Amino acid sequence: MSLLTRFALAAAMLAPLGAQAQIVVGNSVFPSAGDSLYYALDRNPGPAIQVTPPGSGTWDFSSLKAQTTWVETLRPASTGTGAALFGDATLVYTQTGPASVNFPLLPGSNGSEAYLKVTDSAVSLLGFHGGSDAVHLGGAYVHCDPVSAACGPTTAFMTRFQKPQELMFSPKQFFDLRLSLSAVSETYPASTLVQLQLPPGINATALRVQAATQRVTAVDGFGTLVLPGGSFDVLREKTVTNVF
Repeated sequence: MSLLTRFALAAAMLAPLGAQAQIVVGNSVFPSAGDSLYYALDRNPGPAIQVTPPGSGTWDFSSLKAQTTWVETLRPASTGTGAALFGDATLVYTQTGPASVNFPLLPGSNGSEAYLKVTDSAVSLLGFHGGSDAVHLGGAYVHCDPVSAACGPTTAFMTRFQKPQELMFSPKQFFDLRLSLSAVSETYPASTLVQLQLPPGINATALRVQAATQRVTAVDGFGTLVLPGGSFDVLREKTVTNVF
């Protein structure tokens, strides 16, 4: 589950309960400084967890059991160690999720800082700073070489998207369809990157990584979600992310 997906899920779960069948999720669910996001991951959800067709429904996920949990606390962007590189950021948090080698689709398992920009209509990811495990490309990773002296706690990778990644938008209702595009182009020292294979006789001192990300988000369902902690009126959001 990606950062984008996680914020979308938080938006759905925090939507107020009400009598109307199709709710509207507004920007009141956008993250703010001081919020703590609590995550619980069930790696083996079992056959009871099914993806249903678009439309209304009731999703009973009460059988889920947390095998991995973590907390990420949002802070003012000015408190981040890379704040000077993200002057237009609103929030920052230190990514503390499971190790990316085991969960490659979860961005931010390497202790790096993620910088967000929050407006009235959207929450966008500006980029990452620091971390000692991987270079983030918004859905793809370039892993740091564990045998390199440069791959330690002080490694300060920085990834800045030329066009920020949109994580949430508002207002949101059934049936919304949203397309967002982002791109990154960064240069990293070749000595710190693993699996860099060059033709014989060619030496490189740096590696330029370029990637474009396309996200298609569809609010394709509405109804009731039952979790171990309670029952909620929700919108269901499906996001497809392609990295080129």
